[in-house]
Amino acid sequence: MLPLPKEYLQSPCELLSMDNIPILSGYLSSISDGEVQISDRLGELPLVHCNTRVKLNVVHRTLSFRSLVGIVFLSTNNMIRVVEVQNAANGERRDFFRVKLSLQLAALPLRGGDAGEGAAKSPSAQPFVIAVKNLSLSGLLFDSGRKFKIGDRLTVFLDLYGERLELPCEVVRKLPPPDSSCCGCEFLEPSETQLNLLCKYLFEVQREQIRLMRNRGV
Repeated sequence: MLPLPKEYLQSPCELLSMDNIPILSGYLSSISDGEVQISDRLGELPLVHCNTRVKLNVVHRTLSFRSLVGIVFLSTNNMIRVVEVQNAANGERRDFFRVKLSLQLAALPLRGGDAGEGAAKSPSAQPFVIAVKNLSLSGLLFDSGRKFKIGDRLTVFLDLYGERLELPCEVVRKLPPPDSSCCGCEFLEPSETQLNLLCKYLFEVQREQIRLMRNRGV
């Protein structure tokens, strides 16, 4: 059974460790029964130990992004073959695109019962700035210097590709001291359009991180 439709051939993709550490980026040069091959036109792929379990993100211009898991079978500077490829479980998929970054975003408190696009903000609320530490398709980790409790809701504003995304989210965890001002938030019912824009942005950020790692010889 093919892990991906043939339409994904030549699509850009990236390989990550199971801990979301970027390993390499390239393009899908082959799709066959239960396996895929990743190539690099410049022949500059890093070597990866055989039998390493990895995550694979694939982005297509018109089709939806795909998140897969598999095992490295063969690794050279020109290509990497990943076998036993299967789709990520639904609960894991949104967490595949999780990147560390430093981003300043505006936010507003959100009335407790509201969620989704167009959710109402508190009428007396004033915008404040949050410092985003990491971002994924499921949520973000931020520090604002303000006190939040589990269950608090806010709307985060993110400008991407000429679109302003209003992302309602809920605080689901707080970090222990000395990072007790950092909160983990989960997005509340993001739309398919928002997820696609986030996916495109996170993929570009991860590809740039991989490029910088290569330049440093990491």
